[in-house]
Amino acid sequence: MKIAFFSDFTAPPQNGVWTSIVNLSSTLCRLGHEVIIFTPNPSRRKSIKLVDERIVIKFLPSVPGLLYPDLRLSFPVSPRLIQKIKALNIDIIHVHSPLAVGLGGIFIGKMLKIPIIGTQHNYAMEEDFLEIIDIHYMTKQVSSFLWKYTSFLLNQCDHVIAPMAMIKKDLVRHNIRPPITVLPNTIQEDAIQYVDEQTVSALHKRLGLSDRVVLFVGRLSKEKSIDILLTGFSHVLKKRDDVSLLIIGDGPQRESHRKLAKKLGILKNVTFAGELDQENLLTNGYYQLADMFVSASMTEVQPVSFIEAFFFGLPIIGTTALK
Repeated sequence: MKIAFFSDFTAPPQNGVWTSIVNLSSTLCRLGHEVIIFTPNPSRRKSIKLVDERIVIKFLPSVPGLLYPDLRLSFPVSPRLIQKIKALNIDIIHVHSPLAVGLGGIFIGKMLKIPIIGTQHNYAMEEDFLEIIDIHYMTKQVSSFLWKYTSFLLNQCDHVIAPMAMIKKDLVRHNIRPPITVLPNTIQEDAIQYVDEQTVSALHKRLGLSDRVVLFVGRLSKEKSIDILLTGFSHVLKKRDDVSLLIIGDGPQRESHRKLAKKLGILKNVTFAGELDQENLLTNGYYQLADMFVSASMTEVQPVSFIEAFFFGLPIIGTTALK
């Protein structure tokens, strides 16, 4: 089959939704399907690198978001794109986000009578999530509106996917009518490579890490609560100083987190490695050099980074999530 993915989320910076989309695309390609991802053209297009070269990406014209510049805004419904979808003989449209690109995918699917699948990746419409990202005014009303909007979009689909049974239960509670299938996030096992101890040791030395390493991989944004992670790590260092916190990722809070680490007096024990593409992350020993994986985020559903950490045999420290 020819499957068209529509997503407002793209990379860089790397993020969980984009990674799960790429992983699912790779699995579908391995099963013999063709996958084409329609997504906004990112500001740093040349840095996008996919592990699986069978996946095709079609970039849509975009502009930076006002509140979150790394979330690009695109307006995909155009006669040209509609004709392109028609010419490609797409069998299924799979929508991965509720913004303009996702809405455009639904519109095109309805217009061309193509079956539509929608995936609900997160709990961005919950009051707790809104509070975490500093929306403190009328959060109950905003949450209610977002749930109604999400329900409207998903009810335009022929089938809905939830990464966890918990999300399926909540979607049913909010009157989502199409059939809902629980399909957990995956990782690309064939893209993972273990390296020898010498390579891990060289990476450890190059990054200037202490004997013990605590690892975080994710987007550097408010909902990840990295400020809490840094504060907690400062208490660890009061008891032992042979530990490094390795933070892999990028995002709008990068500089504020660095300033906080400096203010807490822990900057020499915190390494901000920046963003890594999936191939680099999974094949060069970054997970192998860690002793444990940690996250202070309270907004996670089924984070791909957790699955990757489990695959490499790391113990994980997390928090109580939204639900």
